[in-house]
Amino acid sequence: MSTVTFSEARKQVSDNYRAFTRMLPALLVEHHDQWVVLRDQKAIKMLLTEIDAYHYATSEFPDERWSIQHIRDQKPIRMGPFSRAPRH
Repeated sequence: MSTVTFSEARKQVSDNYRAFTRMLPALLVEHHDQWVVLRDQKAIKMLLTEIDAYHYATSEFPDERWSIQHIRDQKPIRMGPFSRAPRH
């Protein structure tokens, strides 16, 4: 399994965040209060919980080039590379 550098992960998260903010109005229509897994600036999968999104992303993309965001009306939270860490 190949992992990305911190710098590469940071860029991926930043690029995904910008793409997510552009997609958010459309995502809110059908996926409000769900969680989206993003990769390469694309919405890959919507899931009902943050932990489900985290587990999906880690199992499907072991190279760690992904991020997750909560689809909600509030401004998305930007946490840099820590956006992958689920809350407990």
